Amino acid sequence: MQKRIFYVIAILLVVAGLTYWSGIFQNSSPDPAASGLEKSEVIQITMYRGEACNCCVKWADYLENNGFRVIDRTVNNLFEIKSANHVSSDLASCHTATIDGYAVEGHVPSDEIRRLISERPDAAGIAVPGMPMGSPGMDSFRSEPYEVILFDDSGNQSVFAQY
Repeated sequence: MQKRIFYVIAILLVVAGLTYWSGIFQNSSPDPAASGLEKSEVIQITMYRGEACNCCVKWADYLENNGFRVIDRTVNNLFEIKSANHVSSDLASCHTATIDGYAVEGHVPSDEIRRLISERPDAAGIAVPGMPMGSPGMDSFRSEPYEVILFDDSGNQSVFAQY
């Protein structure tokens, strides 16, 4: 009987230890201090996506590794989010994010998001239309050139950055 209790306790301790350590290693949120950022410099962004999109998750991981805190929201109707944020169909991608009153559509690089909220242009947001290979979250053995488009709520567009 004592032997059985010993084995049960030993198994419980092993399971608890494995659970604890796997939680540490699966934590994808970087320590801001380790990346050279102060905690006050972490920028929060909310991403809306469909449930099955893996590249959206990769983009969120990329942002978190670059000093952002991503609030990940899965939605049933992404079109409603795009429409409410003035994202036209020619600018559409697989996810839409919002930050500080702006829309961020698609696989936009973190530097351009920082630039957007720093410069605060009179615009609805920025977008990387489609899903270009080599853009953040769209890792590939090849990269293709793409543009970050600044857009307003009237449909006007201009190039914000080129990659």
